[in-house]
Amino acid sequence: MIFFLPICLLLYLYSAYRIPIGILYDDADYILMAKSLLMGKLVILSHPLEHSASYHSPGLSFLLAPLVFLFQPHWDLLKILPLLSTLATLVIIYSFFGHYLDKKNLYALLVCFALNRATVISSASVMTESIFVFLMLSAFFITYQLIQEENLISTNKFWILALILFYLPLLRPEGLFVSLSILLIFIITQKINFLLKTISAIIFSFLTQHLIGKLIKNNQATYSHALISQWNFIRDNKIFYLKTQISNVFFDIFTGGLAGQLWSENKLEIVFKTLFGLATFIICILGWRSLRDKKRDPVVLYGMSSFLLLYIVLHFIWPAVEIRLFQIIFPILFLYFFSFFEGPSKAKQWISFFFICLLLSSNAYSLKSLFFNEKIISNKQSFLWIQKNTPTNALFISESPQLLYLRTNRQGFTSTVMCQLSNTDEFAIELSKSHINYIVFAETGVMSTNLPDQLSCLERMNRLKKNISHYPYFFQIYTNQDEGISVYKLNLSSNVAQAYALYSQSKIEKSLSMSLVDLKKSVQLADNWPRGLVAYGFVLYQKTKKLEDSMPYFLKALSVNPNYHYAFLNLARIYKEQGQLEKSFLFYQKAKLSIEDSMEDMNLLNVIEQETPIPKRA
Repeated sequence: MIFFLPICLLLYLYSAYRIPIGILYDDADYILMAKSLLMGKLVILSHPLEHSASYHSPGLSFLLAPLVFLFQPHWDLLKILPLLSTLATLVIIYSFFGHYLDKKNLYALLVCFALNRATVISSASVMTESIFVFLMLSAFFITYQLIQEENLISTNKFWILALILFYLPLLRPEGLFVSLSILLIFIITQKINFLLKTISAIIFSFLTQHLIGKLIKNNQATYSHALISQWNFIRDNKIFYLKTQISNVFFDIFTGGLAGQLWSENKLEIVFKTLFGLATFIICILGWRSLRDKKRDPVVLYGMSSFLLLYIVLHFIWPAVEIRLFQIIFPILFLYFFSFFEGPSKAKQWISFFFICLLLSSNAYSLKSLFFNEKIISNKQSFLWIQKNTPTNALFISESPQLLYLRTNRQGFTSTVMCQLSNTDEFAIELSKSHINYIVFAETGVMSTNLPDQLSCLERMNRLKKNISHYPYFFQIYTNQDEGISVYKLNLSSNVAQAYALYSQSKIEKSLSMSLVDLKKSVQLADNWPRGLVAYGFVLYQKTKKLEDSMPYFLKALSVNPNYHYAFLNLARIYKEQGQLEKSFLFYQKAKLSIEDSMEDMNLLNVIEQETPIPKRA
């Protein structure tokens, strides 16, 4: 351990250097929650309305608040907390699991845990995982010591345990599982005094969390809705889901997420992951049985196993399946895994050697791709530019308003709501109504999230960036190719806003003449707005039945946006009416491809399918 800890420290420091704050997961959220606590409230500072911060448990933010006060705005210094927690976890594993494993398997466990890709990343992320693992193992270790002897020293230790059990549910909801597991241990060992005090700690923690929830109007509806949806999916796909989860979880836990880096989803990968996952799953069960049979007092094992079971069941139905979420149970799984290989059996020793080599080599490959193949992601120049060249009260659209606020003190909105709008015109109008003038696009995943329910929105943002380049009221004011950041400014004149209002009014007019009057005014107000030009050209044709009168408006719209689907669609309709079915068919196909490419007005795809004529064959 004397030499091992410094090596781990150097590795974790390098990881901290490679991974800036706010790039992965939700660390910017926790830091901003801590910052808001220093202001005497618990709100989302990045949101203009400063809604209550109800999405994350507040435990980490309470712990971070003093450090935020000391270190802001040097946020990377906050990484000292997860780094020290990870190193302390290694010490706890060595001290605690040394009672269960021989030296050889104990060192194998330490190396495989310490060098696991998830552990390395967690050591540099201001998140709950590394702290939770340390406190969870500390709780079980203290419990192990308490049931061995009962004296003044152990009584003092219990108060440390009570403090941990009080804090863990505030850190993560799964902390309640640790408390319940330790309750089980005290029930089995009939430690009534400790049992009653543990129940008091749990009740006090629950009341504290309930009070905090009341104060900030915490609403867990988001989690509840996601869990219900996930449960419905599992109910309809039981066998597939169970097989997939076992292969994903047990393969990724032991190999550091290797599969996702080496292969695409194909049958060979699925078979290999399933077999490997089942093998490690079976080895863990056999290892647990071996520990239970060898030790005189397996009660703490029962407690850890109950926590493990509760945690796995919860996260098997959790909407997000990420390896970092299972990092919390790594030490316990590794304990059971390496317990299987204890004993003089040569066959077991060779199997153990094979697995250790496989685990270390796969995690080394994962770390290699993290540390050497991927460039260091830094937005320093882009953030400085935004800070210097935009008003302090400017509002932004970005994939991570929290990170943007953390680095620039600029508030904004996530793109999720805006991405539900059907086209760029609606997007611009809504931005204008909300007084949002800037959009930040990130090409490299920086300032973006990888939650499954937001992947479609990320794709839509990428398409939106391409689409707005064809609109005269969006201007690219900054780009940094090295950092993958682009900033666009919306400059929507009052004329375009009025033109849009007239366009909307024209759609509900009872007569064609009145619609034509509205659209003519719209074109006069904004003569380079594609939607208004096309709408006026189409209604004008309906009025005069002369394509030559309407064509200049279609051509002008296409000169502004050469791939404008509404121009193609309305020309297709005109040619169909004139009996030019081949031309009509061609323009319907152009409209369809344009919509699929831009993802705008997707509802028109059904319309196109119904309207498209079949051209006559010669």
